[in-house]
Amino acid sequence: MPATRTLTFAALGALASSAAAQTASYSYFGAPGTVGCGPFSPPVTHVATNLPRIGTTFVAAVPTSNGGCSYLCNLRLFATGISNAAFLGVPLPHSVFGHCGQLRVSLDTIALMPMGATTNATVQSALVIPNAPALVGTSFYQQSVSLTYILGGLNAVAWGRAGHGTIGY
Repeated sequence: MPATRTLTFAALGALASSAAAQTASYSYFGAPGTVGCGPFSPPVTHVATNLPRIGTTFVAAVPTSNGGCSYLCNLRLFATGISNAAFLGVPLPHSVFGHCGQLRVSLDTIALMPMGATTNATVQSALVIPNAPALVGTSFYQQSVSLTYILGGLNAVAWGRAGHGTIGY
């Protein structure tokens, strides 16, 4: 059974929503970092497995962190936020670590992905969406990042592409 990380959508706080009827959607934006990010830190990309609808659990498959970590360790983080315009007063997108991609979402929640047995393993990151019509039309944003440590030091950071979900019926 795959590991699952769960976040209740209501925990993200007060969210702006549209009163109009809204179809659930999820799309990707921004290119992942690929140039000069270190040979051991490929960008990680999450994949939505369903659409964000009220009364359901939205799931994204996210690559796991690498197991072992004796010499090389890839830690994978997955962020969910309520903005793609700014975070803590900093405009988005923002180059945090040079040209290894850009932070494109606010970091309202950050989850460390568990260690996987293999490099290509994934974990399900679940976002529980209450059956609350007031949430229809609400947007959220997600992005993954890979932090590579070699011999105990941070060697590379690679930002994945971002995702934009709109909660619907």
